[in-house]
This record gives sequence, C-alpha cells and structure tokens, in this order.
Amino acid sequence: RGFIDNEAAATADPARGDDLARTASAQVTIPQTPGLSAVKTGVITAGGIGQVGDVIQYEVVATNTGNVTITRGGLIDPMPNLFDLSIAWADPAQPGRVDVGESVVGRAKYRLTQADVDRGFIDNTAQVGGDVPDGTRVNAFTNTVRVQTVQPVPSLTVDKTGVVVGEGGAGAPIEYGFVIRNAGNVTVSGITLADPMPGLSAPVIDWPGADGVLAPGQQATASAAYTITQADVDAGAVANAATATGSASRGGAVASDPGIETVLTQGIQASIAVTKTAALAAGAAGVAGDLVEWGYTLRNTSNVTLTGVTLADRLAGSTAPVYSWPDPAAPGVLLPGQSVTATSQYALTQEDVDRGSVASAVDGIGLPPRGADVTGEASASVVIAARPSLTATKASELQGAGQVGDRIDYAFTVTNGGNVTLSLVDLEDALGGVTDPTFEWPGEVGILLPGQTVDATAQYMVTQADVDRGSVTNIATARGKPPVGDIITSSTDSVETTVAPAAGELTVGKTASVDGDGAVGDQVAYDFTIENTGNVTVTDVTLTDPLPGISTPVIDWPGDPGVLAPGEAATATATYAIAQADVDAGTITNTATATGSARGGQVTASATATADTAIPAPALTVAKDGALEAGGVGTVGEQVQYSFTLRNTGNQTLSAVTLTDPLPGLGEIVIDWPGADGVLPVGATAIGRASYALTQEDIDA
Repeated sequence: RGFIDNEAAATADPARGDDLARTASAQVTIPQTPGLSAVKTGVITAGGIGQVGDVIQYEVVATNTGNVTITRGGLIDPMPNLFDLSIAWADPAQPGRVDVGESVVGRAKYRLTQADVDRGFIDNTAQVGGDVPDGTRVNAFTNTVRVQTVQPVPSLTVDKTGVVVGEGGAGAPIEYGFVIRNAGNVTVSGITLADPMPGLSAPVIDWPGADGVLAPGQQATASAAYTITQADVDAGAVANAATATGSASRGGAVASDPGIETVLTQGIQASIAVTKTAALAAGAAGVAGDLVEWGYTLRNTSNVTLTGVTLADRLAGSTAPVYSWPDPAAPGVLLPGQSVTATSQYALTQEDVDRGSVASAVDGIGLPPRGADVTGEASASVVIAARPSLTATKASELQGAGQVGDRIDYAFTVTNGGNVTLSLVDLEDALGGVTDPTFEWPGEVGILLPGQTVDATAQYMVTQADVDRGSVTNIATARGKPPVGDIITSSTDSVETTVAPAAGELTVGKTASVDGDGAVGDQVAYDFTIENTGNVTVTDVTLTDPLPGISTPVIDWPGDPGVLAPGEAATATATYAIAQADVDAGTITNTATATGSARGGQVTASATATADTAIPAPALTVAKDGALEAGGVGTVGEQVQYSFTLRNTGNQTLSAVTLTDPLPGLGEIVIDWPGADGVLPVGATAIGRASYALTQEDIDA
C-alpha cells in the first residue's frame, strides 16, 4: 500500500477532573519491506537445578525489523506442556500488532520432565509470524535454546525383607520380599535383580510399568522363597544380599548397593542324649584282668550341628573310645538326629571283683555353633559274680616211733581258688592238742588274693588215745571271709598218721586166803589185780572166774569202768564158800581170766590161785538089816528081805562106792543112791536092798 496509517493516542490524568485522552493519525507511504526477527532465551527459574519439576522461563523477543507494521502477530512454540504463556504486546489493546522497530516479548514456562532430565537437556525453538499490509505473512524462527538439566545421578536401591514361616528349623520356608527403587534422578532400564544365595527361587518382579524400567522414585516389588538348611540353623541366621543392576539413560550402568537381610533361624536348642552299656568280654570269667567292654551312644538331640563331639569315661583305666562316625570323613561332627557309637575297654581290678561290680559314667560333649558346650552323661555297671573258694591241704610227718609223747609235724596249704579276695583267713585243726598254726603269709596277714596260697605248720604230741587208735586222723578246716556274704570254709582231706604198732597186754594177779580150816562152808577170799602192761588202752575189760559159786568180782577201776590205760591197774575181790567138792579135792585151784578189747584185737590174761581145804578124813559106815517077808514062817523058799544103809560119815565125798554081800544065793543088791550111782556125798546115805530065798541048810542051821 505504500503508506502507513498510524494513529497515536495519548492519555493523561489531570490534577482535577476527568482523564485526558487524545489521538492523532498519519499516513506515510513507504516501501514495504517486511522483516521480523526473533530471539529466544530460556533460564531455569531461581532455586532450580534442572531436575524434574524445575521450571524453565522462556522469553521470545520478536522485533519488527521491516518497515511495515505487522498485524495478527503470533508466537508458535511446539514444545508441549508450556504454561503461563503471555505476550507483552506493545499495545495491549492491539494484540498481534507489532510496529516497525517494535519488539514484543512472549513468555512461557516449562516444567522439566523426567524425559528431559533423562536426556540431560531440552532444546526449544519458537516461531513468530504476522501479517504485513500487502496481505502476505512474514515468519521468523527463533534461535534454538538448549537448557541443560541437572547432572545425572543414577541410583538404584534394594530393600529386602524375610519372614520365616514356622519355627525356623531346617526345612522351614523363608518368604523374601524385595523393593527395587530408583533413587536416582534418571530413568534406569534393563533392570535385573540378582540374589546369589543358593537355593533361593528366582525372584518374581512386579514392575510399575514396562518390565525392567524404573523412573526416579518408582519402585518394583519382588518375591522369592527359600528353604532353611541345617547350615542356616547352625549359623543362627540366613544372611544374604540382593543387587539390582540396570542402565541409566545418562551415566551408563548402575548397580544398587546390596540389599542385605538377615533372618534369624530357629534358636539354638542344643542337647545330646548319651547312653552307655557294659558287659564282660566274651569268655571272661569275672576275674581280675578280664576285660569289660563299654559301649557308648551319643545322639545329637538338638536342632543344630555339633562339632568337637567327644566321649570320655570317668573310670581311670578305660581305654580311649574307638568311634564309629556317621561320616568317617567328618569325625567329631553330628548333624541333628545323628548318633555316634563308640567302644572302650577296661581291665577288671581285684578291687572291682571284690566289690562285685564295676560301674562308671561317661561324659559326652559337643560344641554347638554358638553358645556354651552341651554335655550329657550316662552310667552303666557290670555285676561280677563272686565265686569265693578255698582249698586246703594237709600233710603229716611222724617224728619217732609213734609212741605217746612223740611229735607229729603238720604242714598245711590254704589256697584262694576263687575270684575274690578273702580276709580273716584262718585255719583250725579239729584235733585237740594240735598247736596253733604258724602261717607264712604272702602279703597282709589274714588276706589271700585270688590264686595266692599261705603255708602253715603245726605240731602235735601223740597221746595214748592215738596209740590206742593206731593212728592220728584229723581234718583241718580253712575259712575266709569274702567281700560279700558269709564266711566260707574248706576242709582238708582226712590225714591219717600211723603211730606205734599196738601191743595190747594185760597181766592178772590173783591170791586166795581161807577163812577157817577149809571145811565145807568156810570162805575163801580172793584178791585180784588187772594191770595193763601193753602200750594201748584196753577197754571193755572184764574179769571172769569160772569157779562155781564164787561171787561176782567187785572191781575197783582207776577210771572209767572197764578201761585200763597202759600202766593202769584195777583191783578186785571175790569170795567163795568151800564146797564139798573142794574138800574132796583137797584144794581149790581156779583161774581168773581178764579180757578186753584193744587195737589189734582181744587181749586176754589169766592168773591161777590155789586154796587148801580141810585135811581129808574119809569115813563110811555100813548097816545091814534082814527079815522074812511079811507072813513068812521060815520055810524053804521064803524070801528074806535084806536092807543095807551106807552112810558117808567123813569129810570127803565117796565115789565108786560098792556094796557086796558074799551070801551065796543072795539076789542082786539094788542101791538107791542119793545122787549118782556109787557116789556118797559127805553125810549122805544110800539104801541097798536084796532078797534071799531060804534053803533047808539055812533053816537047819
């Protein structure tokens, strides 16, 4: 158009009255040379450092560099999310109008986004434009403004939690939770979560957006599971670390510090169970030196592994245990529930056998992973059957011929044949008169250990009773007291010592004295002596005198009736009334016999004594008488009856008495003897009878 219409307006405020306003217009014809320039600046507002949320203040100064007015001016900025946009037009009343040489300031604000920070800068170019009078439009681009954002500080953090399900023993699960957080100021992508703990399941991650991408401040959660092992319980806790890594939009690779979580496992419940067995070794008889076999079992009853497991028997002399470990490559180590067995040996002492048993305790020890050692103990015993036994022997040696007063030397042995010590050992000989034994002890007086023997000697003087017996037979009895129980005894075999041969002998003495002249009825007094003149005692001594009518001897014994020791004598008396036969004989001769029993048989001795009787004075009277038979008158043939009386009027018995009558024709004389035919005791009468037939001569004469 070649001109410029321009109207100017002026306003003023008077001191009083209404405001003043005035306008003026003019048209200038000029060549139309439109021109427009634009300059853009951008700065981060005060306090900002270029981080997300900080505000950039943009200004565009558009200047009409041409010679024509620009109208319908505008500012185009393609940057999204600008806010607080404003244009300070030279004439607010004519927005869009930019006069020649006039500048218009456009302003806008922009809040930095994460993408901007991720990029590290933000570039911005604006465009200004307006219409010129010829109807064309003039445009101009501003310079590109690059505003640097904050320096990148990529950072990832991992928080880890673990929750034990149950008591936390071996086999119990732990549920792990993870939180991966972008604690930096730039987005991190390609994020992975690694937990190197063996046995942990692969984490399952819940991303807030795209997998593996976290903007600053964002977080992802994850979960994983793990089963507690024995090693964990031993350790008392499960400690592990998770690490997140990724790539930052600026700054390269980024890794989190380890997210460490320590989860306590089940508390230590350390304990052991110890058992012990005891038995005599095979073939052992229960004597000193025999072996006792100890058997041990130590079981880990705790919930943790024990190390340094050992067993020690308190009984001195027990051998070191020989172990059988569950894992030979790990001696001394027991997992929960595992057991170790062991054996040990112990040689019995005599004191053990005497006691009748041996008992001991074993101490077990184990070291838990933490805390004090755990201990246990067990006891066991072996009963040792006591077999007390004594044997005794005895031997004798006769010194001399074995007569009374000779000595017998005895030798004894007493042996402990059992398995226990015997005390109060002694020896007693049942033979009265033997001296107390003299011992030669192998050790302490009165004590015999098993297998020990004590020798002893004693003496004995042969007595008359021994000689009577022919030998000395005796038994010695040994006794001893075992540690438990009553005294035991053992007798020797019967030992017989032959003494002097028996020489049994009795000597009998006998005397007789007549009281009177030795007539019938006078008394004869007998005195006897019976003496043992042998070397053995004679018993059951009797004195017999076969003289009929002699009184029973009255014996005065020196001791027991019927017993005479060597050298002893008994006296006896008896009486006898002289009989006719004695007077007939003229003497009384009789023998007394002593008999008795002694070793070797019966002993007999006799003694004879003679007593004179009265002087013999034999006498016989004969009387004869005759008469005719009754009624006879003295005729031939009548019988004359003769009677004869024979009477012994002396002091001697008459024998072979005969009666003869020379009368021819006299019949046989028939004698009525008082006793035996032809015998007439003193004072006795015999009657004889005979018949005679008268003859004529007789009558004639």
